[in-house]
Amino acid sequence: LIFLFEKHLTNISSAVYISKPDISLFDHLKTTTALAACLNEAENDENPFLIVAADVSGIQNFIYSETNPFENDQTGRSKQFRGKSFYLTLLTDTFSAFLLRETGMPSANLLINGGGHFVIIVPNSEFNRKKITTARKKIQTWFYQTYKGELNLILETLEANDTLYRDFSKWYGIIANRLMAAKKQRSIEFIDELFDIDLDSAERQYPATPSAEDKDKYNTLNSYEKFLFGITKMFSDLGMVLPKAKYLIRRVSGKDTGFRFRYESGLVEIAFNDFGFTWAIVAEKKLATEFLNGASGSEAVIYSVNSYDLPLGIALGKLTGHTALGSRLIGNHAPMQSGGDSVMEFPDLAILNAESNEPLSYSVLAVLRMDVDNLGSIFSFGLERQNDSESIRSLSRTVNLSRALNLFFTGHINTLAKRWQIYITYSGGDDLFVVGSWINVINFAFDLKKAFTRFACGNRNLTISAGVYLCRDSYPVHKAANHAGNAETRAKNSSPDKDSISLFGREFRWV
Repeated sequence: LIFLFEKHLTNISSAVYISKPDISLFDHLKTTTALAACLNEAENDENPFLIVAADVSGIQNFIYSETNPFENDQTGRSKQFRGKSFYLTLLTDTFSAFLLRETGMPSANLLINGGGHFVIIVPNSEFNRKKITTARKKIQTWFYQTYKGELNLILETLEANDTLYRDFSKWYGIIANRLMAAKKQRSIEFIDELFDIDLDSAERQYPATPSAEDKDKYNTLNSYEKFLFGITKMFSDLGMVLPKAKYLIRRVSGKDTGFRFRYESGLVEIAFNDFGFTWAIVAEKKLATEFLNGASGSEAVIYSVNSYDLPLGIALGKLTGHTALGSRLIGNHAPMQSGGDSVMEFPDLAILNAESNEPLSYSVLAVLRMDVDNLGSIFSFGLERQNDSESIRSLSRTVNLSRALNLFFTGHINTLAKRWQIYITYSGGDDLFVVGSWINVINFAFDLKKAFTRFACGNRNLTISAGVYLCRDSYPVHKAANHAGNAETRAKNSSPDKDSISLFGREFRWV
């Protein structure tokens, strides 16, 4: 129902009779549903709402660091980046869904989700406070067992009164500051218990079998290195299947069924057994049916990828629980080889010229990183006005802003990438990381800036900055990504208003 409302009511005003009917009917219905669900069960009349916010900590190091235990193995690095980035979205999807299920709230209570960050609201009750505390320990224990503290989920709560709807920015700013402080004291609430965690018991989310040429090296690895080999294979397989993905399925199940497909079958399965969820990224309807057939008694959510058509026609097999249908936008475009069966390799990508369709005579690859300037401040203070009666810092507007930005960076981004034959490594929330030939990347960057300015209706306070790094197609892509990130930082620091691009080693304001 929420999906159908989003599809049909996003561009309908919730109140056409007022002077500035700017609130989407969908966002109004969704947020008031969330508030009503809380008011119905809250025990505290003064502060009926409990805001639960979470940030994934360590994202940059996780994405750009090496996980492959085989030294100097550069194969599949770009696919691994794409897989890692999408895996991070699965983490926030999994743990936000887990918290909603633990507190008995509907999906409408997930207010913001993107860029490694989510915000939900639940009824303020002793039951929910205990549930959140227990869930936080369980989640952070899983992160320590699995990623040894290199990746973690920081989670904070905040009790709120009935000003939450009309003054959400204030509450968002408070909990954002709490999250920032908590990142400096990760897991301090149960630090004594950390010393009892078995760090050799990493969950094998993706059991992988080495190839014949890798088998001897694999047998020399210790248990944790074998785990790293498995997740590296998972990231690589994810990166391979994502450009062809037609369905994303989240299945609720308490036990690992042992059902495993590899990329060659067009399906990648990732199980979070401790939290009762299993995900499948699927390229074909037949494989989606086979996956669901292996899950008797459980329930599922089936999303169409980059399509607002319901994923009808998938046989539900032995599923006896509830099944929901919806849509999911993913920034996943990648230029394909002439036959359309596989993603183009970097040497071929580096000579593409989208304007002339003639190969470039000078083969140079470019890595681009971009993100929205001052987004945290925009959410915290951007909707305020000097006259308090004119402020627009309501819950529905803030949720709409977050959702709109995510639609741009997961939906429209594919149209621009297809136009300029760009390989999207990551795009979502408010930022992106893409690869292409030098001329295509430059054209893409300026085209995206123009599109984003139109999207923001020319608002001079909603801007974007970028960094471009040029290299040979054989240069390690993770190093190029770091250079592009440094270039983006230089662009932001080059002007008080930011809104700049770093290109050819120089920083410029957008023209």
